[in-house]
Amino acid sequence: MRTRVVERVPPDTTAGAALMDMDGQLHQLAWQLQHNGHDWSEIAAELGCDETVARAMADRYLADSESRAQKDQFSLFDL
Repeated sequence: MRTRVVERVPPDTTAGAALMDMDGQLHQLAWQLQHNGHDWSEIAAELGCDETVARAMADRYLADSESRAQKDQFSLFDL
């Protein structure tokens, strides 16, 4: 049986908010580096993770950004 070393901190706590912010920054960095033309092996080395994790971070950033944009978008016909 595998023991978890780090437990998830609820995002509604100060520590949880800081961790969520750090996660978001790493996700954004992965996306930005890829967007700027770096390959996944370079990005993974920069972030200190596996290439698949770096891709997942960039994908998560993009999905979260699109979700926020969709949520914040108002309808022209509801004004």
